[in-house]
Amino acid sequence: MSRANGVPFPSSVRTSATRRGALGLLGGGLLAQTAIPVASAAIAAFPLRDLRFDIYRKGEKIGEHGVRFSPAGDGRRAVTEVDLAVKVAFITAYRYAQTGEDVWRDDGVLVSTRIRTVDDGKETLVTIAPEDGRLRVSGPKGDYALPFGAMTDINFWNEAITRQSRLIDSQTGELVTIAVKPDAVEKLAIGGRTITARRFAMSATKGRGGTAWYDEAGSLVQATVLTRGETLEYRLAA
Repeated sequence: MSRANGVPFPSSVRTSATRRGALGLLGGGLLAQTAIPVASAAIAAFPLRDLRFDIYRKGEKIGEHGVRFSPAGDGRRAVTEVDLAVKVAFITAYRYAQTGEDVWRDDGVLVSTRIRTVDDGKETLVTIAPEDGRLRVSGPKGDYALPFGAMTDINFWNEAITRQSRLIDSQTGELVTIAVKPDAVEKLAIGGRTITARRFAMSATKGRGGTAWYDEAGSLVQATVLTRGETLEYRLAA
């Protein structure tokens, strides 16, 4: 399931710590270096249907996060779209939009992505492409190479992200250290039905973290994002 990153709010309603991208579950932190190993290959668990989450802050819906899946040669394509707006007195004071297009091999390994983010009018681009048997990551913070098996923080729709020790920040391209702790199996009431889900607690650099719930197929069904004093709730839409 972004980082995910902190939701920037207008100065009248934010703290300075909430600046930088709300939607990566575990957004950026450490400056990336060339050829840093990734813990293990991430085998993707592709959901049986497209996913859409409503995003809430303090009980108020502020946006949506959707992921669409389709065939791509011998693999799969996942298109992620995030759109949120923070309003003050019915006026849009802040807007965030992110679009990412991943291509995954048929064995569930990420081979390329292109992620465009518009954060309160500031646009960034992060790309990942295969090069000489590795993944070349390019973003605002520079270029570096990683082994296959890396993931970005917008890939948290799939439980394989819980087996990573580092993630690529989708807004800056930086490499982020994370820690994940498997927790209880719970029964969740979602969309008028009961879902059995495993809970994972996640923490990352700069005070970011959260909790994610995955169903028995390894697909994200619910999340709570904690980012620098703010709490965002992801609720699976019907």
